[in-house]
Amino acid sequence: MNGKSKSILPSEVGILPKPVYGEACNGCGVCCRTNLCLVALGVGIPRKITNCPLQKIEGGRVRCGAFDLEAAFLKDNPHKHPIVGDLLGSGGGCDCLILGSKEDSILSVADIMERQFSKRVFAYEARKKLAKQFGIHHESDALNDAFFSQLKSYSKYR
Repeated sequence: MNGKSKSILPSEVGILPKPVYGEACNGCGVCCRTNLCLVALGVGIPRKITNCPLQKIEGGRVRCGAFDLEAAFLKDNPHKHPIVGDLLGSGGGCDCLILGSKEDSILSVADIMERQFSKRVFAYEARKKLAKQFGIHHESDALNDAFFSQLKSYSKYR
């Protein structure tokens, strides 16, 4: 990993305020400090950890260190395709819904349902794109196996 990144300490909560669920991601990192995502689990971070050690701070924003692992993997395996961005839902807005938070309490139940539906559509389209790259039907369990097999390969770059 490059010298400009550093791991986030648990005490570094609130680098940026969390955006409203579904709004553009601002790199606050609340999602990464409260839950492990499938990418983290796939590269071997133990489930009992909630403050993801893959987080990096760059330019006052949190970003996922799995992108660095993937870049190293793809350099050694140029025939493979990047998957981290799609698995994380990059470009789909804030995915950290915290009911009762000041940010998300402004949303009506209808707003939350609409944003969750949009996120599901976004994820479904990303899955179809990845399935095409892998040459596997998007509803096949083999696609999940392919994702986790590739993510597991990233762990050697940690």
